[in-house]
Amino acid sequence: MNYLKKTAASAMALLLAGSLGACSIGSDTNWVAKFGDQTIPAGVYLIQMVEGYYGLLDESGVENDALLKTQFEGQSGSQKVSDNARSALNAYIAVEEKFDELGLTPEPLAFEAIPQNAEMYWQYVGQVYERNGVSIDSYTKTLENTTKKSQVFNAIYGEGGSQEVPESEIRSKFESDYAKIIVIPLSFSGSEDEETKKEADQNTRDTINGYKERADAGESMEDLVYEARKQATGNEDLEKPEAGSSYTFVNRNNSQYGQPVTDAIFAAANGVPTVFEDENSIFLFTRYDITENENDFTSRKASILAEMKSEEFDALIAEWAAALSDVTYNEAAFKRYSAEKLKLS
Repeated sequence: MNYLKKTAASAMALLLAGSLGACSIGSDTNWVAKFGDQTIPAGVYLIQMVEGYYGLLDESGVENDALLKTQFEGQSGSQKVSDNARSALNAYIAVEEKFDELGLTPEPLAFEAIPQNAEMYWQYVGQVYERNGVSIDSYTKTLENTTKKSQVFNAIYGEGGSQEVPESEIRSKFESDYAKIIVIPLSFSGSEDEETKKEADQNTRDTINGYKERADAGESMEDLVYEARKQATGNEDLEKPEAGSSYTFVNRNNSQYGQPVTDAIFAAANGVPTVFEDENSIFLFTRYDITENENDFTSRKASILAEMKSEEFDALIAEWAAALSDVTYNEAAFKRYSAEKLKLS
């Protein structure tokens, strides 16, 4: 469910938007909202409920079978899931309307890839959605909306946008917040026997220190990484990676390593092989000049811009969602598709 949790994060971040416009209480519950010439199928709303459920579960740490009855600041988990789904629905509509308002058209390459991406992701999430009556067509609509959201973001903050972020600012963030390294990480023993662990951990330190001596003597860190991988896998015929593919980029604000390791990486001088250990692992790494390869920046420019402006953009969407008008909501559908009726296992 990693994809569900990841995609739920943006929906959870939105402010609750009021339900504006006329309401329909007819018996047709196959749709949840109408605006302009669009009708949003109930499947889109159910996807938002499922994602919201898993997002709240992940965020709260509450046991699965207790989530809907748990109180969150005086609100039941059930109501919170429903309210957040309504918020996500309003955000969906707001993006659609802003996309049209800005006169944007679907980017061919991005939109042509959506059906294939939907099929690919459906292998992982489709079973849950299908149990709840959601079709791949509704899922495809959510991917289309996400793609439109990206285009709206770029129309505001990207090159030529109404609030364009200068490339110099993006580059400055890249150079200050990212480190380029090649690293050999080895784990310490998990043995509960003190003597066994002590001996194994010393052998691990000796191995790392041996690699460091060779790095200090001028051997390529890429060659050393390759040798370490062969040793770890026991496969002497392991194919050697392409030159330049062993680099790792570390974001100081969102690091895959623990804070002490991250701090050590950013404190290290370029070109100096460095050993650092924490409670569970020992690392040999060398840091490199983050500006030495222009492609390192250009290939990450879009993601850095998103990191810089995503929170502000989500707040903008919440404002647009709160100001929606001329939207017809199907209250009968909202009553039918309650959080208690979700089939998640």
